[in-house]
Amino acid sequence: MKARTAYWLVGGAVAGVALVAVSRVATPAEQRITGLPGSRRLTYSAATVNDSFWKFGAVVPLLDGSPVLKTDLQRSRELSSEFHVSAALRRAQLPPDANPKEVDAYSKELYALPSWLALQQAKQLDTEDLRTAINGTPVDEFGRLKPGHYGESDQSLWGQTLGGLMKNRLFAAVATVAVLAAPGGIAIYGAYTLWQMRGKDLTLKNVAMAAGRSYAQSQCGQGCAVAFDMGVGVASGKSADKSAENALVKQMNPQERAQYDAGKNLAREAS
Repeated sequence: MKARTAYWLVGGAVAGVALVAVSRVATPAEQRITGLPGSRRLTYSAATVNDSFWKFGAVVPLLDGSPVLKTDLQRSRELSSEFHVSAALRRAQLPPDANPKEVDAYSKELYALPSWLALQQAKQLDTEDLRTAINGTPVDEFGRLKPGHYGESDQSLWGQTLGGLMKNRLFAAVATVAVLAAPGGIAIYGAYTLWQMRGKDLTLKNVAMAAGRSYAQSQCGQGCAVAFDMGVGVASGKSADKSAENALVKQMNPQERAQYDAGKNLAREAS
């Protein structure tokens, strides 16, 4: 009897492993990719108040465990090289119909990189590029660019990192709890940034969604408008990070959640 019990336990364990394997295979590779491109040498932490190091929006890149000084050309080149090698490996996992260079429906997150890193090859960088680096260029988790003109907003550390987002009540709790502390918080920040920006872009192009956003704002002000944008942004992609979505939705009050759902539904109807 004991042997039979042991047999079924082993069988159950094997079946469980098989189910996990099937589940992973069923999830497309590009949907399992999240966060900023990194490597053994390139990792990330939340932003600090020190403005002498490079930052990607609310995120600090760490090369060999340490931030990179804005005046350090060699380490900035190494940072760029590590980023682009990792991003290229990620892009190789995208489906054939994905845009190889620009943000598209497969994008789940968006981050602000210094323009020299986003647009130039590491070996081309010189001290003048670093000295005059001001603008930030949005890229997704695959290192693909979001077209547009950027750089006219507040260029201070606070404005470019947590300050701008902290003005939004929906994001304040996520920034302090998720981005600064919890595992996966940086990806949640990236998801928020993409969903809100994509939602805004789409409402400008679609009369029905523009009307829906105006109605959302009339219900509870900017919080409802942003929640609506996020709903549109989530529904307009081919995949979304559920943990990021859950973390953000938890910050919404009932009115905001209703407008978030309205944005998702309207975007799905329009697609």
